Amino acid sequence: MKRSIQSGVLTLASLVCGLSISARAETLDALLARMDQNAKTSTSFSATVKQIDFTSIIHLSEESTGTIRLKRTGTGVVGVFEYQTPSPRIVHFTGGDLEEFLPKANVLDVWKVGS
Repeated sequence: MKRSIQSGVLTLASLVCGLSISARAETLDALLARMDQNAKTSTSFSATVKQIDFTSIIHLSEESTGTIRLKRTGTGVVGVFEYQTPSPRIVHFTGGDLEEFLPKANVLDVWKVGS
């Protein structure tokens, strides 16, 4: 039984290696050209993010994680950053407004950042 499991794992590993060798790697120029082409028709974007803030004077690093969502509209870009750690907060921007909501304190700050 042990030998058949090892044999199955080896067969699976050789199949995966064969597939990865046969897959053609894309050049950087081709990748950037494809991204430029798709950017013209893309209307939204989302990603999981990790942000590291470093203060060199006191050698302190603070890591924040969360998600970002952006959407292209007829008048500009609308976006939401949702930070989960270390302290939850939501940053929303649209047009000339930037809003930050701190759920633990139940506080909403609003800034005018453009016209």
